[in-house]
Amino acid sequence: MLIGGRTTLIFVGITVILLLTLIFLVPPLIRVDRYRPQVISYLEKQTGKQTEIGRLALTFFPVTIHIERIGVKNPPIFPAGYVIQVARIDAELTVRGLLHRQVVIKSLVLEDPILNLTSDPDGPWNFENPQLKVSAKYLSSWPHCERENKAGSSDTAPAGRNPRSRIPNGA
Repeated sequence: MLIGGRTTLIFVGITVILLLTLIFLVPPLIRVDRYRPQVISYLEKQTGKQTEIGRLALTFFPVTIHIERIGVKNPPIFPAGYVIQVARIDAELTVRGLLHRQVVIKSLVLEDPILNLTSDPDGPWNFENPQLKVSAKYLSSWPHCERENKAGSSDTAPAGRNPRSRIPNGA
């Protein structure tokens, strides 16, 4: 009985060492930042606006994509500047969704978001994408957004700025 218990202990020890090795060695080897041009291209295609991303990173516990310094520029008919700038975005993904080859965002945290919404006298706004037609029914089905200040309490942001915004899952 002593040999069977010892074998099990060795097996568990080796398994723990392999898991710890995977946790600490694999994330630096996966360079998500190499996909930055494809992400920028996708965002530009979807928004119709020039997009900038500083850096992409990935962590495994929890599975989270980190986007550093993202900005979406104003269309050419508006003054130079950005529609939105965010210092950092953390998108936590569900493992179940990834196993089904889907990207399902469990939580989305925006640090230092800055929105600059501008309207042209003729009617269009700088955030509109005239190439993309979205129905009112689709927009009405969007969940509400909850903002969170650094103390953790929900509130509205003064002057359109909030140091941290959070969109809760299923809200």
